[in-house]
Amino acid sequence: MKKVLKISLISLLSLIVLLIISLSTVVVLVFNSNLLVNVVNKKAADFITCDYHIGRIEPCFFKTFPQFSLQIEDVYLQDKLAESQQDTLLYVGNLQATVDVKRLLKDKELIVKEVLLHRLSANVFVSEQGEANYDIFALSSDTIDEEQDTTAFSMPFSIMALDKIEIKDLDVKYKDCQSAIFASLSDLDLAAKLAYGDNRLFCQLNSGSPALSFAMNDTLLLDRQPIALSLPLDIDLSAMQLHTQDLSVALGKIALLLHGNVAIDTSNQDILTDLSIQLGGPQEPISHYLQLVPAAYQSLLDGIEVDGLLGLSAKVQGTYNQTSMPLVDVLLQVDNTSFSYSDLPRVEDIKANISAHLNLNELSESSAHLEHLSLRANKSSVQASAQVNHLLTDDMKLKAKASVKADLAAWQDFLPDSIDVNGRVQANADVALKLKDLENLNNLKKIKLKADVAYQGLTVAMGDLQTQSSKGKVRVDLRQKTALPIYLELNDIQSLQVAMADTIQANIQDLDFQAQLSDVLADMEHIKAQMAMNFGKAQMAMADQIQAQAQGFHVEAAADLQGQQYDKMKVDVKLSNQSILAQVSEHKIQTQAITLDASLKQDSLHENILHRFNPQLSMYLQSATLNTSILPEEIQVADIQFSYADDNLKIQQSSVNLGNSDFHLDGHLSNIIAFLEDESLLKAELNFVSNHTDVNRLMELTSGLGVDSTEMEIEGAEMEALVNEEDSLQAEPNPFIVPKGVDVLLHTDIKEAVVGKQLATKLSGNLYIRDGVMILEEIGFVCDAAKLQLTAMYRSPRPNHLYVGLDYHMVDIQIDELLEMVPQVDSILPMLRSFRGGAEFHIAAETYLNARYELKKSTLRGACSIQGQDLVLLDGENFSEIAKILRFNKNTENVIDTLNAEITVFRNEVDIYPIQLSIDKYKAIVAGRHNLDMSFNYHASLVSPLRLGVDVSGTFDDLKIRPVQCRYTDQFRPAERRVLEQQQLSLRKIIQESLIKDL
Repeated sequence: MKKVLKISLISLLSLIVLLIISLSTVVVLVFNSNLLVNVVNKKAADFITCDYHIGRIEPCFFKTFPQFSLQIEDVYLQDKLAESQQDTLLYVGNLQATVDVKRLLKDKELIVKEVLLHRLSANVFVSEQGEANYDIFALSSDTIDEEQDTTAFSMPFSIMALDKIEIKDLDVKYKDCQSAIFASLSDLDLAAKLAYGDNRLFCQLNSGSPALSFAMNDTLLLDRQPIALSLPLDIDLSAMQLHTQDLSVALGKIALLLHGNVAIDTSNQDILTDLSIQLGGPQEPISHYLQLVPAAYQSLLDGIEVDGLLGLSAKVQGTYNQTSMPLVDVLLQVDNTSFSYSDLPRVEDIKANISAHLNLNELSESSAHLEHLSLRANKSSVQASAQVNHLLTDDMKLKAKASVKADLAAWQDFLPDSIDVNGRVQANADVALKLKDLENLNNLKKIKLKADVAYQGLTVAMGDLQTQSSKGKVRVDLRQKTALPIYLELNDIQSLQVAMADTIQANIQDLDFQAQLSDVLADMEHIKAQMAMNFGKAQMAMADQIQAQAQGFHVEAAADLQGQQYDKMKVDVKLSNQSILAQVSEHKIQTQAITLDASLKQDSLHENILHRFNPQLSMYLQSATLNTSILPEEIQVADIQFSYADDNLKIQQSSVNLGNSDFHLDGHLSNIIAFLEDESLLKAELNFVSNHTDVNRLMELTSGLGVDSTEMEIEGAEMEALVNEEDSLQAEPNPFIVPKGVDVLLHTDIKEAVVGKQLATKLSGNLYIRDGVMILEEIGFVCDAAKLQLTAMYRSPRPNHLYVGLDYHMVDIQIDELLEMVPQVDSILPMLRSFRGGAEFHIAAETYLNARYELKKSTLRGACSIQGQDLVLLDGENFSEIAKILRFNKNTENVIDTLNAEITVFRNEVDIYPIQLSIDKYKAIVAGRHNLDMSFNYHASLVSPLRLGVDVSGTFDDLKIRPVQCRYTDQFRPAERRVLEQQQLSLRKIIQESLIKDL
């Protein structure tokens, strides 16, 4: 600055010296104007290299004494560069200056009363080679070398003053071909005054032009814009300090105001600043700024309308040197502003207050603050505030708050045609982040975000998908320094409806949902999550095939996933529900209450789901009904409680109604994983307690479970044997096929059961089902006919090849009911048809049956015993003949006092061991054999009151009776052969071997 002042003062002194020389010359030449012009022209040739012309010089001294004035007219400087295409470099129409000579000579005070310049024009040109047409001064070798001038500068006058400087009608054109810059200034007026004293310089300058133009690279940036300058300066040369008050530069309608101080520290050449800057007024219309937009860029504003007030101010304070920059504080204010664009909604009532602190010495201390932002658009409003720290660094930190109220329907025109929204939304959000974190997805984990959204009357339609909710709240919280920083919450959602065309319909009421998630962006190989959800009621329908309803639903879940493939997983779930109604096609289930507590722990990628996840669960189900097309009956579950852990399912309690059956089950199932992998049998031991059981129906339902469908088919030849002309109208045989793949033990306790056509009561015992084999162990029960106990084994290797082994003990059974209960007995012992009364019947046998449960006689083997008293022997045609011969009492029933028979069966042969019978007054002993084709060969010995022996052979249609010698005497007592016990032992051995097979 010192150098600039020095050059300026030298120039000013040179001008004064020129005036003094001119004055002296005037005095010498007695103020001869023509001579003065010639002298000046001759002297100017030593300094100016271009052609020039001075029209007239007019001095004035005596009339204005002690002031001396000089007037010069029509000064031309010729342009010496042909490329400039201009004739004139500088033209001055009139120059007039007035000096107070008295004070100059007497007091050494330079007082210039006025300097007037009128009608000026200048054409400045720089060629592409860098040649300038204003380079016209010829400097001699003795010109002062500024770089070598080390002498201290001092003012030659104690006081200097320039009372008035006036420039009128100045036109300037500037063209720099090298930099592609063009500028022009027209009709410039300037008024200034200058004063110096006590080492202080005062200046007041006012200037203005109605037309300033500027272009660069053939682009017109300013087109005849008015410009004005007001420059008040107070310079303390001793302190090297400049002070200005309300300095202004106005371009168009925008003024730049500046006031403050600038000083130079002479000890270290630091520049000290304390300046306040105001661009435009405190509330300048934005339209004034838009008027300065060059025409070349006006197209960028097509369709944009902006109106409002804008204020921009700044404060610069601090030290400037090679290592330091002053601090800058900027304030931007926007008020009552509106903005619209053809493709965007109109934004109104924009108000903003933005401040920034710039510290170029410590960039981390720079910051920006959005104190307040508010606006309205499309029936919506926004309010926001923000703080940015470390503004000028790569570590910029943002904290912001925003509140939005929106009418979604008003934004419909700005959404794709496939999306339709409606409703009102109010959202509040807080965010804290580093801007660089937005550039890297791995750093998104560092963002802190909290957002709350409340809505009313929300509807969203996207193609076939439609969602509707009357009211609700959504909350998102990305929280740091917690194990689960990502938080999502939905609450107070009165109703949520979702529909997809005609395929999906869903309605949820009173929904609350919370979810927490670990920082998945930080660690994708270890994810933790928690979730809780409640709703009052939910309904869902899917293409008229699936329908579901639920009430009072609550679920809590937590998950911990680890590994690249998440092969290590732990999940905990707790669920409760008041009621569920679900229907899938023809299957329907309804429950009143469900509680579930489950956990999964995965430690492998095993294909079997139970082996992989090692589930543990406890479940309670109450008041459930199941309807399915598979079963015509409705399954009713009053309650069931079970748990699963370590490959074991434990049923604590259950109460089920299935058709006409009701039962309670408890017990456990094991070996489940091996069963699912087809490696072993499913094992179970259960207690089956029932008031009423329809055994026939349960057998129908369980028949063939686990059996390959091909094994269930009856081959063609076997079917032809079963269906013939006589029974072609009978139903297709459908025998019971024992389930496979299971090893089940049922401990039964049944009050009454329907078995076949009989009603059994007080049924108890063990039932085994082991991989296609069914075993009844000492099943005891009571029916109308008798008290019974049954041990049996049933196998069904093929539907037409059924194995039965049984030990059947009936106590006090009526013989006719025995034949009805076990019709196969009639085929073995047809003579029982001739008896009536109660007896004890015990049979142990094994055989194969066809699909109609008919005996395969060639496989029959067994033994039985019949014990009875007071049996009535029914009359028949053959018996009547015998009764006549033996003269039985006709007035009494033919009663057999005692009957104790042992019988064996092998294939088609039935052997009856000697039986002692007492009929009327006769005693007889009968023994023999008959075949299942009803051919027989018996011997009967009448031992009392007379002895008579007969052999009876043939068939009922061809009966042969032949008298023979008695084989037995009246002293004969039939021996107990224990054939039944032997058959029992044989059967039990078979059962035992079947039970321990493969163990």
